[in-house]
Amino acid sequence: WSNKKGLHDFIKLSGLIKDNQVIILIGLTPKQISQLPENITGIERTSNIQELATFYSMADIFLNLTYADTFPTTNLEALACGTPIITYDTGGSIESVFDETGKIVKKGNLPEILKAIEQLSIKDSKFYKIKCSQLAKKKYDMITQFDKYRIIYENILK
Repeated sequence: WSNKKGLHDFIKLSGLIKDNQVIILIGLTPKQISQLPENITGIERTSNIQELATFYSMADIFLNLTYADTFPTTNLEALACGTPIITYDTGGSIESVFDETGKIVKKGNLPEILKAIEQLSIKDSKFYKIKCSQLAKKKYDMITQFDKYRIIYENILK
C-alpha cells in the first residue's frame, strides 16, 4: 500500500465517514497498521483465497481509490463475491464498473466518494449480490476468457 494506491485518501476518508462505518484495508505492513486511525482496520497480506473471498463477501462496498492501475483483479474479485465497487476514474479500474455494479468517481474527490457510498447503501444488498455476481460470471468467467484467447490465437495463426 502506498499513496499511489490511495492509502492517504483512505486515511482522509476515515475522518469523514459515519460513526457506524468502518474501513478495512488488506495487505498492509505491520508498521502501516500501527499508524491507522481507529476506524480503519488493517490486515496484513494474505494469500488465502477463502479468507479474501470472506472479506469481499462481508463488505457492503469495495472501494478502490487507486491513482494508477491497469485492470485491477481486486475489482473482479469483489464483483465475483457480489460486492459493488466504487473506484476512481483511473485507467482500467473503471472497466469493470457499470451502473448496477458500482460508481465511478473523479480521482481524489472524497465528497463524491461519500455521496457514492450513500447512493449504493440505499438499495438492498441482495440487489448488488445478484447483479455483481451475474456480471462477473458473464464477462469474466475463466472458461469464457479462455475461449476468447483461443479465438484470438487461432486468428493469428491463420
